[in-house]
Amino acid sequence: MKTESTKHLPNLRAWLCSLVMLVIAAMVAFRLGLSLWTLILLAMLLACPVVILWTYFMGGRPLPVPLEPTPSTCGDTRYFNWVAPWYDVHCSIFGLGKRFRDRALALAGLRPGDHVLDAGCGNGVLTRRIAAIVGPAGEAWGIDPAPDMIRTAMQDADRQGSAARFKLAAMEALPFADASFDAAIISLVLHHLPPNLKASGLKEINRVLKPNGRLLVVEPDRPDSWLLRILFWPMGFHPNLKDHLDGRTDRIIQIGGFTSIMLLGRWAHWIAFWGAQKSQTQVLTGGDDSNDASP
Repeated sequence: MKTESTKHLPNLRAWLCSLVMLVIAAMVAFRLGLSLWTLILLAMLLACPVVILWTYFMGGRPLPVPLEPTPSTCGDTRYFNWVAPWYDVHCSIFGLGKRFRDRALALAGLRPGDHVLDAGCGNGVLTRRIAAIVGPAGEAWGIDPAPDMIRTAMQDADRQGSAARFKLAAMEALPFADASFDAAIISLVLHHLPPNLKASGLKEINRVLKPNGRLLVVEPDRPDSWLLRILFWPMGFHPNLKDHLDGRTDRIIQIGGFTSIMLLGRWAHWIAFWGAQKSQTQVLTGGDDSNDASP
């Protein structure tokens, strides 16, 4: 039987081998008379295709302990499976760390006792913060279609003693009954989805919200500086990003059946916070609620 220490030996060996290879490569480079900047440039050029290939293959590897059947979704979860253990670092690099989450939670207007859904929760950092806000009288659920993200979220919540709850699910097919939540947050999720999936996902969010339920959407938006518009211009050709970078996130939210859509603020000149409310006319996507899990 493997002990906890022996389970981590393969990972330790992999890191040690990588470190040794890096040292050898640096010695060879300096031996050839390459400057530090040349070495850094070569490393970046070589690292990009390696990271892309590694992400692809690691994202598609068999999971050691399946949580439950992986939900069917048109969204690609490979990258998010691979990056799950380092997702916090990934977010911080792009300026989306604690201060960013503080701003989002302040604008969400959550109250003790609220039942809140964090759709596309990733590794659950925001969901755990939500659980602390709503307290024991409320509930915080996080859903994500990437199994490794949900596994990481569950492990971190258990280790930290958080009351946050997590479920492996896709936004376009939520495993909750109608009118289950007081509020929902979709933070940096929609721009990863194809246009038709954005609409069906938002309609599902609408379905599980209570009457007058609140929604906070955080997404890239049309940059408010010419420099950023030039830098982000190539990204506008991607069909998943185009509408957001063209400043049409509010129209996407409206298609999902929401009203009272309002721009609440911006972050770093290119991310927008949108607030909305569930429409009084119920938007349904079909399905039998008898098998739904009620939070």
